[in-house]
Amino acid sequence: MYACGHRQFYIKEICQLWEGRFVIPHDWVIRDKVLTAQCTIVMSTKVLSAYSEDVFFSSQLIYILQDGWRVCDDPQVITASSFQFNYFDVVT
Repeated sequence: MYACGHRQFYIKEICQLWEGRFVIPHDWVIRDKVLTAQCTIVMSTKVLSAYSEDVFFSSQLIYILQDGWRVCDDPQVITASSFQFNYFDVVT
């Protein structure tokens, strides 16, 4: 768990970054003195409809969740300071 102000960010719960992307953190690790999380990117199927299927699916495995979310199987390391909204903010 990572806390920033009154928000707590937990592993395996969807979060939103300041830039607008949705992610699921899988771990919290200090890398080069900076707190980071290895995350998978999550996109709404509404957002994905704007992308070309050929480009998006060419190099990534995609899992489609029941609620119309797609989870990319290509983890990325993201700094903790990039997190804006936690699970409760996203779902309300």
